[in-house]
Formats: sequence, structure tokens, C-alpha cells
Amino acid sequence: RDGRPLWLEAGRIEGGGALLDSPAGLAGQPVVGTLLAASPQVSEALRDACRAIEPAAGEGGVTLLPGLLVARWLGPQAEAGQGWLRALWQVLRPALAGRAANSPRIWNT
Repeated sequence: RDGRPLWLEAGRIEGGGALLDSPAGLAGQPVVGTLLAASPQVSEALRDACRAIEPAAGEGGVTLLPGLLVARWLGPQAEAGQGWLRALWQVLRPALAGRAANSPRIWNT
């Protein structure tokens, strides 16, 4: 690697600002979530497998960049977003780490 970051989050949404309700911002939704998977093994097939998982509520999207898979969710309640991101993790963990997708204990707190 050349030392450049794989991902740099530069978004800034001010309380009461226009981006809270703008379709280009949060579209009036109160919760956002992001999952990043950095690996030389991320592939179009893995991206497509993640895209096939529909969120129960809200909207999710998955993007593939060189060496980085980015999943974003926007919706009405944290539990729905967490459920979708966990479902993606169930696909990603075995494919990228070669390990069973057992939930980390911290997720139970």
C-alpha cells in the first residue's frame, strides 16, 4: 500500500440544516449506518451477494471500490439498520476471514 487511506468520510450534516430533509442528505430519516470491509478479496460476486439482501425497513446500498466494500443504510429505526448490516456481515465474514459468522459478544450489550 502507498499509505493513502482506503476511505475518508468527510460528510458533515449540521443539526437543523437543509441536508437533514434533502434527498441528497438524510431524506428525513433519523438513522444511518455504514459497514466497511477492506480486503483484497472483495469482489463483484461478493458485492452482488450483499446487494441481494433486502433491508426489512429503510434503504441500503452496497458499493465496491478497489479493495473496499462499502455498505450504507438509511432508515427509520436503528434495529432495522442493524439487522441488515448483521445480515451482510454473515455473508462477508466467512468469505473474507474464512471464519464462521458467530456474532461478537459486544453485539449482545
